[in-house]
Amino acid sequence: MSLLGDVLNPAYSASKAAVNALTRNTAAQFGRANIRCNAVLPGLVLSPVARAQMTEAQLGMIQRHVLLPRESVANDIAGAVLWLASDLGSFVTGQIISVDGGICHHQPHYADMMDMMQSQTGQG
Repeated sequence: MSLLGDVLNPAYSASKAAVNALTRNTAAQFGRANIRCNAVLPGLVLSPVARAQMTEAQLGMIQRHVLLPRESVANDIAGAVLWLASDLGSFVTGQIISVDGGICHHQPHYADMMDMMQSQTGQG
């Protein structure tokens, strides 16, 4: 939510964007001390709790716009974190790494979400 606008939770998005800025500033401030700072931006991981809170229409809308043809699992996020913590990621700092199946590389669901909200409130 920190890379795109959101019609439902603007304060949440703003707080996540602040974490992105803090990540870059921390990397700049402490890099010379060999301290790295990166942020991992996970996409929607459909845990049983998350799935239970979504309607089938919401789930279908989101799944239509993920670029990879599967749902995310927790190990997708863990893999990115492990890579950053390993020697393979030792020269990476100040980065905002999306692990979201490509959904943040476009924002076509904005119109779908607006249509859904308008139909629920009777506006439009």
